[in-house]
Amino acid sequence: GDEPAWTVTDAMPFSSARKYSGAAFTEAGGTDSVWLLGAPDVLLSEGDATLTEIEQLNEQGLRVLLLARAEGELDAPGAAAGAAPTALVVLEQRLRP
Repeated sequence: GDEPAWTVTDAMPFSSARKYSGAAFTEAGGTDSVWLLGAPDVLLSEGDATLTEIEQLNEQGLRVLLLARAEGELDAPGAAAGAAPTALVVLEQRLRP
C-alpha cells in the first residue's frame, strides 16, 4: 500500500553535550523502536570490543559514528545505556589544500 513502512514518532537533534541524536519510530508491524546515531564512546559500554575496531579506524584518519538501537523512551535519561550497536558509519574527512 501507500502507507509508509516506518513512521517517525519523535526526534532528538544532535547535542554536543550529549554527543548523539536520535529518532523514535513505529515500524510497519506496530513495533516501536528508538535509534541513536553518535559518538561510539558514548553509545558503547566501556570495554566493548567494537571500540578497538573504531580506534583503528580513527588512527587511519577516518571519522566513525555508531548507529544503535535503544530501549525505552528517546528522551529518557540514560537512553543510550545498553543501546545495541547495529552499524558503524565511517566517514573520510578530506583536508582542504
